[in-house]
Amino acid sequence: MEFLIHIVTTSIVLLVISKLLRGFEVDNWVTALIAALILGVLHAFLEPFSIHVSRFIAGLLASADLANTLKHAIQLLMMLIINALFLKLTSVIGPGFRISNFGNALLAALLFAVSNWLIGEAFNLL
Repeated sequence: MEFLIHIVTTSIVLLVISKLLRGFEVDNWVTALIAALILGVLHAFLEPFSIHVSRFIAGLLASADLANTLKHAIQLLMMLIINALFLKLTSVIGPGFRISNFGNALLAALLFAVSNWLIGEAFNLL
C-alpha cells in the first residue's frame, strides 16, 4: 500500500513540476504514473549504490579538516545530482516524459526534494 501511495504522490509531483518548469514535460496522468513507476524501480535498485557513491565522493572532496556539516552538504549535493540523473534516465526510458536538459533535471530534482519534505511533514502531522 505504501508503494502505491508513493507512486501516486510522485506522479502528482511530476505533473505539478511540469506546470512550473519549462522544458520538463509530462503528456498526461498515465504518463506521470508510468514515469513514477520507472523512478520507483530505479530508486529501488540503484539508490543503495548511489548512496555509497555519494558518501565516497563526499569523503574524497571533503578532507578530514573540514567540518562534518560540509561533508553532509557535499553528500546532499551529490544525491541531488544522482536524483537528477535518475529523472533524466526516466525521461529517456518513459514515453511522453521529456526533460530538455540536465539543468532542468537538476531543478526538478530540487523541487522533488522540497516536495517530498513537505509531503513527509504533512503526513507526520496527520
